[in-house]
Amino acid sequence: MEEGDGENENRPSVKLESDVLNSIRHTFQTLDETNAGKVAKSKLQVLCASICRDIGVTFDTQHLADFKSTSTTISFQDFIQYLQDHLFVKGRLDVNV
Repeated sequence: MEEGDGENENRPSVKLESDVLNSIRHTFQTLDETNAGKVAKSKLQVLCASICRDIGVTFDTQHLADFKSTSTTISFQDFIQYLQDHLFVKGRLDVNV
């Protein structure tokens, strides 16, 4: 164990490594059919549901719809913010962007 690892020893946590983050980015880009840099929230619901299933938390589709409620689309950066602030917190995940 490396020095400094002990501070997180008691906290159950999983880090999203760059390969997982890249997988999320590629999935987002695939869903961005017009290359506008934004994806409809309705398309991201399946991705969110899959992520939630994998980390063992419940996904509420309305919660994503309410995130940045003035728009029906979100950018990748906004999507990562949503994941960090609303989903990964429930599953105690950390993202290194």
